[in-house]
Order: sequence, then C-alpha cells, then structure tokens
Amino acid sequence: MINTARTQWITALAISLISCLLLYSLSHYSLEQKLQQRISQHLQNTLSPILFSNDNGRINDSIALKQISNQINISLENFIQNYWFSAQKNCQVQLQTLDGIDIESTEQRLNTINFNLQYNKIARGIQLNYQCQTNIPAYLTLVLLVIVLLAILRKFKPATLSAEARLWLKYLSNRGYTYKQARVAIQNYNNEQLAFSAEQWVEFKQYHQPKKNNAANIIQLLNSDRYKQLSPLNKQWFAYGFLTQDIEQAWKLADTKDEIVVDLTSNNLSIRGVTIAIRKTPLFYYAWYLQQRTLNDGWILNPRSDKSDFEQGKIISELMSQFNGNEKAIRDLENNGLKAKTLNQNRSKIKMELIDNLGENLAQAYLFESKKDAKSDRVHYRASISPECISVNIGI
Repeated sequence: MINTARTQWITALAISLISCLLLYSLSHYSLEQKLQQRISQHLQNTLSPILFSNDNGRINDSIALKQISNQINISLENFIQNYWFSAQKNCQVQLQTLDGIDIESTEQRLNTINFNLQYNKIARGIQLNYQCQTNIPAYLTLVLLVIVLLAILRKFKPATLSAEARLWLKYLSNRGYTYKQARVAIQNYNNEQLAFSAEQWVEFKQYHQPKKNNAANIIQLLNSDRYKQLSPLNKQWFAYGFLTQDIEQAWKLADTKDEIVVDLTSNNLSIRGVTIAIRKTPLFYYAWYLQQRTLNDGWILNPRSDKSDFEQGKIISELMSQFNGNEKAIRDLENNGLKAKTLNQNRSKIKMELIDNLGENLAQAYLFESKKDAKSDRVHYRASISPECISVNIGI
C-alpha cells in the first residue's frame, strides 16, 4: 500500500540520522587532512632545520625546539576559523610531540593526528592533538533540509505502491476509472484493508457502481466495524436496501427487528416493514403456515397424494371465507379437501413471489424447511422463521 505518514516520518528521521553520522565522520576526516596539510606547511616555515641534528639523527637544541614549539601552540589557538555551517566549532589544536620530544604533555585531547616531516633527510615524527565541539545548529539544519527535501520529492514523485495496491489500480482501471481516480479511491487504506476475503469481494462487486465512482465508499463500508458486526441475515437486508434505495435505507433495514406481519383484513404482507406483493390465495396459505408456527412446533404433514385432508381443508376454507377469498378455491377445499398437489402449488407460489420481491438469497429466510416422516415417507413442512418474529392477524 502507499506509505503511511508514520512510515514516511520514520524514514525521514532515519535518513537524517544517517546523514548526520556521515557528516560527523566526513567532517573529522576532512579536518584532519586539512590540519595535517596546513600544520605541516606551518612547521616547515616556522622551524629551522638548524634546530635538528645532521644525518646522525640527534637534535641540536631540544630546549630551544621545545620553546619554539610552545610558541607554535600559542599561535594555533585560533588556527581554525568558526563558521555557522561548520560541523565542528571551537576547535583547539596543539602540537603534542615533535621528533620524540614532548611539547604538550599536560592536556589530553580526544583526537590524535600522526605524520612525518623531513628534516636533514630524516623523517621526524609529529603528533597533533585536537578537540572540537559539535555544532548542533548545523546538524539540526541538516535534519531540517533532509526532511524538506524528502517532502518535496514526495510531492513530485508518487509514493511506491504495494502489489496489493497495483492489483486494485488494475481492477478499477478495467472498470472505467482513470489512474488518478483509482489512486484516490485506495489512497487511505493499507494492505490489510485492501486484502479482501472471497466474501468481501462478493460484497464489493455487489455494491460497487463504477459509473458512480464509489469504490472508496464501498472499501470504507466493508472495513467498518459497524458493517462487520452485522449478522449474515442483516447483511442481506443491508444489500436489499442499498440496491433498491440508498445506504440510509440499507442501514435502517439492517437494524430493524426481523418480523413478518400478515394482516388478512387488508391482504397485506410485510417483512421488516417492507411490503411484499403477493396474490391473495398464496397469502392465505402462507398465513396458515405462519399461524401454525406460532401455535406449536409448526410442522404440517403433506396430505397423501391419493387422499385429501378434509380437516385442514375446512380450516383453510373457513379462513378464506372470512376474508373474502377466491370462491372457486373455497369450494374446492370444501368439496375435495386439501390436496397434496394444491398445497405444493401454493408453497411454490409463495416461494416465487417472495423471491420476486426480496431476491433468492434473502427470501430463503422466510420460506419453508422440511423433514421426512419416518412412518409414511411423506414430508413435513413449516415456516422457517422463528415464532417470536411472526405477527399474524387472521381472527382465530
């Protein structure tokens, strides 16, 4: 995924720290090289060869050499100039030993430089000691410059994308998004948020509307705790509301109590407040199944294929008569009883009409479950919804 602000700050500070360490090392190296070069020249100009011995290696006048060297140390006190941008400041340099003679033995320095000078064809060992204060403002300026430079580079150079982000860019570009639109859609999400499960991909494709450029909103939705905490059934109701109306209605339906309300006085069926268009005769049978689910365990054994059930037929015909049901259907029940074929057909009509209204997946929660009768090999059916979710006004 695109680097987060936190990662970018850590990177900037790490680069700044490395830059400071590099500056510290280079500044000391450069200082030592310049000191050796300039002090070598200074000593060549200051010290007379007559102070040194001839080719036998002895020093002619060690006392005079030491006195002159002390004078050199006094002149070295302001040998290095201070600049505001220097990595080191207030540097003190002292000639420590010259050809084995201790010049400055009372003060210890943190840094030592050793080199040789030729006098009378003999390499004379020179040891310099120096110490400097770290110029903190210079280092802080460097850190600030590095951060500013990285910020400028980030502004003009797109951040590196992960493999997950590149897949999203490709996916969205194949669905009509411009590169800029696709980048904007995923820019606020990390790899974990973009690594959808198979279920999330199904949901994303269900809600995503490329013409509305709503990918970012759907990614945010699917990563939200509120959506993740929905039950599978409530997610289906959310999808129903989202696809038929808008996200406000989707949340309303997802949060509404699961309830079927049947009012035969007005021939009305509603689920979670959504009116379900269903024909009158299938509605009577559905109301009958729902009422049985509230009165007992709800299981109703299908009649035999060769023998009608007059007892159940009478109950349903009376229900239809009470609420102005179809006359032909009423007479058939009164004269011929409840047939297996009639019951099967009306369950099929209920199923088709619920699917037409709610979609196949959502409708399943409000249809029927079944089990075989061990004795007769016939099938028991009942409404699958829980009794506490049923409200039926059938006057009995």
